[in-house]
Amino acid sequence: MGMELKTHQQEVVEVVVADGSREHAQTHELIQQRAMWCAAVSLQPIPLLDTAVIIPTHINLVLDIGKVYGFNITPQRAKEIALELAGTMAVSYATRVATRSALKVIPVVGWILNAPLVYASTFAVGGLAERYFRARRPELPALPASELSQNLFEQGKKLAQQLDWQELLRLGRKKQN
Repeated sequence: MGMELKTHQQEVVEVVVADGSREHAQTHELIQQRAMWCAAVSLQPIPLLDTAVIIPTHINLVLDIGKVYGFNITPQRAKEIALELAGTMAVSYATRVATRSALKVIPVVGWILNAPLVYASTFAVGGLAERYFRARRPELPALPASELSQNLFEQGKKLAQQLDWQELLRLGRKKQN
């Protein structure tokens, strides 16, 4: 009597827990990249020219965050959402745009002071967009308390203090070419 040894392959199944950490990490990376990009764009000296680049970048950020959270929205809908989010911070957003434009008239110093404001504004738009889409996914838990600061713009300003100016200037030069 021969003994037959049977082997069974075990199939490894990936278990994905819907805790939102993957989405949050991807969104955080997107926000940081776009905030850095917008800050670099803001270094150009002509008032309001950067706004022509920054506003579409904010709209695309909303579109991309929506995709991360599983929402396929049109660019038009992304624009509507971006405007809706901007409406929640409309007065302060309009003040920031005016302040950024006014800073442009002060050569070099104004441009350098402008970049952190642009970074912070982009950070705030991205943070609001993440909250917007995450709230539409009821299976995901709320963001950690550390991510729910009342003032995303202030959080962005703190992060902007740590900007890598060499990288910012490199991106700004790359944009000009």
